[in-house]
Amino acid sequence: MTGNCSACLTLFFALLLVQGSFAQLPENRVAKLLQIGEQNETLSERFPFFTDRIEVKKEDVEEHTYLRLNIRRKLADGEVRENKTKLRIFFWPDTGDCSVSGQLTNGVMRMNATFVMNKTLYENGLCMTATREVDPNGDQSVYTLSRSELLINSTATLDVSLEGDGTDLERYQATLVVICFYLGFSALFFIVWWLLVYPGTALKPRDDSANLRAPNTEHQVTNRRLAKLKILGDNDKEIGKTALSWKMMITTGILYFLPSLQFTVRQSTLYRIDGNQDHCFFNFACLKPDPLTGAQMWNHILSNVGYMFLGLLFLVVTFVKENVILRRKLVRMKVEPTTEGSWPRILELRRQVYEASQQVADPHTGTCASFSLFYTMGLTLFMIGVMSSCYHLCPTDVNFQFDTTYMYLLAIFMAINLFKSRHPDLSPDATTAFALLAISVLMGVLSVYMDVDFQNDCLNIIFFITFVWCCATFAVLFYGVDSVDLAGKVDLKNNENFQWINGAGWKVIYLWVPRLSKHILENGRTEFKSKTRFWFLVIFMSVNTLLSVVLLLVPPPTEFPTILLFLFLTNVGMYLTFYLVMKKLTGERLTWPTSIFLVLTGAFMLPALYFFRSEVKNTGVGPALSKEFNEPCFEGLDYFDHHDVWHFLSSFGLFFALSFLLTLDDDVIEQDQAHIQVF
Repeated sequence: MTGNCSACLTLFFALLLVQGSFAQLPENRVAKLLQIGEQNETLSERFPFFTDRIEVKKEDVEEHTYLRLNIRRKLADGEVRENKTKLRIFFWPDTGDCSVSGQLTNGVMRMNATFVMNKTLYENGLCMTATREVDPNGDQSVYTLSRSELLINSTATLDVSLEGDGTDLERYQATLVVICFYLGFSALFFIVWWLLVYPGTALKPRDDSANLRAPNTEHQVTNRRLAKLKILGDNDKEIGKTALSWKMMITTGILYFLPSLQFTVRQSTLYRIDGNQDHCFFNFACLKPDPLTGAQMWNHILSNVGYMFLGLLFLVVTFVKENVILRRKLVRMKVEPTTEGSWPRILELRRQVYEASQQVADPHTGTCASFSLFYTMGLTLFMIGVMSSCYHLCPTDVNFQFDTTYMYLLAIFMAINLFKSRHPDLSPDATTAFALLAISVLMGVLSVYMDVDFQNDCLNIIFFITFVWCCATFAVLFYGVDSVDLAGKVDLKNNENFQWINGAGWKVIYLWVPRLSKHILENGRTEFKSKTRFWFLVIFMSVNTLLSVVLLLVPPPTEFPTILLFLFLTNVGMYLTFYLVMKKLTGERLTWPTSIFLVLTGAFMLPALYFFRSEVKNTGVGPALSKEFNEPCFEGLDYFDHHDVWHFLSSFGLFFALSFLLTLDDDVIEQDQAHIQVF
């Protein structure tokens, strides 16, 4: 028993000695650190090791709510910026003796950095210190750095300035101008649209069906008329699927927005906990906070309201046109349209058309574009603004998907609506659109967390196979989509001419391989069903395969969601080009409002893409290097940067693109579908 007690006492005193030696380690490190260098240089034994006082001229910032601290690193002769080590800047309010009290605001930099702070805390200036950035996962700390890496004097190695970041008047003016501009444009456009559409100025009836021709066999579309396919598409199941789209949009929009907002708000307030402003990748050189909402980058949120205003405007525009179309249809059926209510009037008009069609033969005219899909696209444009604002509360590579999700969806719905207008019998529905969106978002999420080259290569290979397979599936569907036999009659039991597609459902993803192989073997020498469609699909597959190979072999310089958005828009553009060419070949023509919308779309989207490529931040290179992409606000405006201009221009570009699609087939809106070609 005595021996055990002695052993325990011995172990106890040994542990005390070890603990004492560990406790002395930091002091020993600092003592050794202080012995390095010239003896007349003083360096504190605890953080901050040195301080620089930055003064502010009160008369220059009297009307400013926020201050901007600009830091630029000096380069010696022959020194390369890429060789510069990263610094972490710390600053705090100057209380007279630069003693540290409270939380330190901090951020990392290589060559330049900008910090924005509330003036009420820094009216007397600030105190600043800097150290070399230490990897938090490494084995070093500020106590193990050499003396030269701690003595970073701002006057010798850094250009530092403290200035105002904008007055309340500038913020109020910018907010008022943007909102009033969009309100004024919306009111003006609605008046013009009402004067054009409601009296029928832009929807004049035409009776020149003889001009609507099928190209000769050499360049035939399919010699199919829209009325044949309308029979299959005009049923409760197909109509229900399409009508579901805008309801799904509202439901999924709420479910997607609320957790996204919760995440970004939490991210945007993390700096209040640890003082680190690098949690969000802002354009700090043009950072305009708003004290009322608490948003750090109010200018980027403000420039997003255009999508919301124009999305709502497009809903109203679509409402007016559907109102006119339904009334004309009732007049042709010799039924008096209702005049009661506003939005309920549309529901009543739809009911009247349905009831009248049960008693009177419905003269099907125009293409089969769905107004429900147009309403959905208007809501999608609105949600682009909402989710982009949510993303800009705290931009990071993790939540970049919030900024692009509804852009994917808009491109998908544009393609579906364009396809459905000539193929009502077999057209993707809202469920398909959201399924494609889910796959796109999944790919984007995986790309964020696959940092290892091997993982990235695996993702690229999976994406390449999936994307090319989907393109091939679409090519087969598009080539053989018409559910009529060669004589133009509906015959779903006929296994020739791709009739197996109708009713295949999701199984078509793999069924097309054996069925197409069999069709080629049995009909290899028969004439093309449609040479124009065939050669378009050759171009379609070639372009998409080439783009996929390039992305597989060459590491892209931008985020994966941006690449995916580029692929979506490229394919929408190719199909729209084919659609316009075929309209020309079949004797159809664009109305003058449609032509104007097309020109306006190009006039706004082309410069918008230029400003989109003018990056003001880069979430893929880390916060220090991202700040080197930061650009100051435009001179004169002093409130908006390049990315804000992208928001402004693209909001109008997308609105005019949707208006173009809404009026694309107005030239045949009064034509009997028996005379309208399918392509």
